[in-house]
Amino acid sequence: MSRFARDRTKDNHPRPVKRIELDEKRIGPRLLLAAALLAVGGLFIAYGITQCKAVNDGWNIIPADANAETDTAGEFTLLYELGAGELDTVSENKALTVAYTDAIEHAAQIFSSITAYEGVVNLLYLSEHPNEELSVDGDLFAAFQLLERYGNRDIFLAPIIDDYLSIFTAADDTQVGYFDPRTNPDVRAYFDEVLGFVQDPAHIRLELLGNNRVRLQVSAEYLAFCQKEGIVHLLDLGWMENAFVVDAVADDLMAAGFTHGSISSFDGFARKLDTRADVAYQVDVLDREGSVAHLAASMLYPAETKALVSLRTYGLGSPYDALRYYETADGRRYFSYLDMTDGLCRAALPNLVCASASLRCAEMALLVAPVYIADELDVATLDALAASGIWYVRCEGKVIICNGAATFTNLGEGYRVA
Repeated sequence: MSRFARDRTKDNHPRPVKRIELDEKRIGPRLLLAAALLAVGGLFIAYGITQCKAVNDGWNIIPADANAETDTAGEFTLLYELGAGELDTVSENKALTVAYTDAIEHAAQIFSSITAYEGVVNLLYLSEHPNEELSVDGDLFAAFQLLERYGNRDIFLAPIIDDYLSIFTAADDTQVGYFDPRTNPDVRAYFDEVLGFVQDPAHIRLELLGNNRVRLQVSAEYLAFCQKEGIVHLLDLGWMENAFVVDAVADDLMAAGFTHGSISSFDGFARKLDTRADVAYQVDVLDREGSVAHLAASMLYPAETKALVSLRTYGLGSPYDALRYYETADGRRYFSYLDMTDGLCRAALPNLVCASASLRCAEMALLVAPVYIADELDVATLDALAASGIWYVRCEGKVIICNGAATFTNLGEGYRVA
């Protein structure tokens, strides 16, 4: 870690609605882990779910096995309708739990930049073995290919990401000032030195050699700088990490035949496994005014939606938010969306929800990032993402703006849909 960084440690799911006939007498307690837009913490929260631990027919939250070999499984929620397939509920639950545990272990381990796992060549292993040709898992290699296709080098911001963790975990606002590059000239100078290396492919780059073989090529000058500054993390997917994890888990579960649910992360990434035409999904749309987040509307979106990405600049009370956000007493917000040009956190909006019927979470995140990580929203560029299959929901004052086929109900006081 750098001289400024501390150690790292490490709620969102669909709300399926069959036939879109909402009988309020049959709706059980909602599992609202923090919903969308405007802050999605509960992408895909299901109607008809009860908060009991018993496994019954119908919608259930399926936990990974308690002995799963990853410390991040709690960041994800698998929501599944048991009994909708050919297996009986007990057998399906057992098989699904095994498949989900295997999938979450696999994905969380290969994308980890901070935890080593025996026999796993992940981001941390690559950081610790620069200039070596190594074989990686196919999902990790595909992630590198996707980053290369979009010309995104944010994975190399790892040393700066480590320093933002010092802000997120600060004991108080005074300590935040010590780590803030805007207020501490020493931190600003350090950021500038790091950026001089990570912006330049001559100093650090991933060479994709084919057949899942890669080499993290690092210059002698950058290695010497890292040694001097105590930097050990050279690669980190940052705010995008869980997008890749969710995609990998969804792919594994669908390949295993589990197609009656959804997988989502606490920080706003969700993939629908469901292919049934008669199951639609609903999320609660939150907006934030000042320091208060509140319900703007409930949104029912098309059944063909494949993935959702929700970006927000503030926490919603989840314990995992403590490593993503910090807000000072006077309202200054710090979050994980970092600008490669100067290492500062930026966001054009406090909340933005994007969805697609064709794209996965990671690709959507990469397409939306240049629009979202900015000082101001470029509406024309955001609208142009429709050509790539992305539609969005955002709030402008009390107006809910959506350029996709979604239905809104339960409008908050004063809200209207454009």
